[in-house]
Amino acid sequence: MLSPTEKTLLQELLARAPIPEQTMSYNELMGFMFGLAITPVAIPPDEWMVAIFGEDDSEITAMDQARSMSIVLSQVFATFIAKKERDDLPFPYELETLEHCDLEEVLEWVSGFEEALGLRPEIWEPGDDSSLAPQMVEELYFSLMVIQGLVDPEEIMPFFEQLPDEVFAQAFSHFDPDQQNRELQIDAFLLSTLPLAVKTLRSYAEAIGADMPAGTQPDISAALKPPVFPAPTPPAAKSARKANVIKVDFGSGKKKPKAKAEHLAYQFKISLQGAKPPIWRRVLVPDTVTLADLHEIIQLTMGWFDSHLHQFQIGRKAYGPELDDDWGMEPIANEEEYTLHNLAKDLAPHFSYTYDFGDDWEHRITVEKTLPINEGKPYPVLIKGKRACPPEDCGGIWGYMEFLEAYSDPEHEEHASMQEWAGPDFQPERFDQDEIDEINEALKDMFD
Repeated sequence: MLSPTEKTLLQELLARAPIPEQTMSYNELMGFMFGLAITPVAIPPDEWMVAIFGEDDSEITAMDQARSMSIVLSQVFATFIAKKERDDLPFPYELETLEHCDLEEVLEWVSGFEEALGLRPEIWEPGDDSSLAPQMVEELYFSLMVIQGLVDPEEIMPFFEQLPDEVFAQAFSHFDPDQQNRELQIDAFLLSTLPLAVKTLRSYAEAIGADMPAGTQPDISAALKPPVFPAPTPPAAKSARKANVIKVDFGSGKKKPKAKAEHLAYQFKISLQGAKPPIWRRVLVPDTVTLADLHEIIQLTMGWFDSHLHQFQIGRKAYGPELDDDWGMEPIANEEEYTLHNLAKDLAPHFSYTYDFGDDWEHRITVEKTLPINEGKPYPVLIKGKRACPPEDCGGIWGYMEFLEAYSDPEHEEHASMQEWAGPDFQPERFDQDEIDEINEALKDMFD
């Protein structure tokens, strides 16, 4: 898609962002640009450039460097627009020859692509009054499900869970049931249909774009106009409110020597399987930690109390704590003897962590990206999350759903007992910045 020189330049610019863990990787950026190019309405550069750095607001300093960055990104976007207009913008991967090590690259591309579609979600939802043929609408929603499933698998897993076993077996008859579990089959299915999904979304965009007024669609001349940055203003007095801004300072423009990076940081998304709506945490973890350390990180960031047994499943091997008695279970590897670095080839695209074999809380740990270790930052660190952790010993995910129904409904016959058991202050939707800050302080104390 881009020349080697352009690729190298972009990678260096992205690496110099002040908050790399919130900045798109090169592969995410390629998917993002692809999505922008096929979107049938023009999106202002000052809106989509902000999305690249993972924030809702942007305050840009070092004006010369910022303008240089915006010019480079505008030129890259113009390249994508030109290829689209020449009908030379195909899906960029040959999945038939995909190596296992390239899977993370594809998933990063899909993540960036989905981010671009999310800038104008109303475009991709035709609604009940759509003039599109029913088959096109059905294909559109299926394609969106494929994209969503590869980015956030827990969002679409209920759809497949509702399929009767015989229907599922027929749909996935080309898989050997003795070698692939249902979850892996679904992942393989989503990946295999990705090129068709992208093609369908592009065809849909072209269909509705043809009916739009002239001048509303993206074109090369508009793409080449970088955003105009305002002149710097004197710093305002500090406010008690935390500002959600990203200050992009690309330094003096001189190439800085790269620090030797023998280890990496993993960006994991830890998702509680079966939770509707989703419950998850996003963390940055150095690959020097052991699985025993990762267990403690999961417990703390999710909100568990570490009062039950647990186990990791990575590839075909199980890992857990060393026990005096195996309680009749199959022997498992000692989690204290394995670091993430040791297991690097088996982690992507995801692995699992089960807590409490009675309630059976299964967590899917997705490898979203890997980053160079930043020696000036603390690790591990919690970046973001959604929703409160369920109470311990509530009966697993189905018990939690029943608990929520009773807890939130004053007319429910078990409302009073659930309120007494969990306390009156439980808020299932709450997981705010104050909690993130508290957890990060605890992580700092734990791993200092």
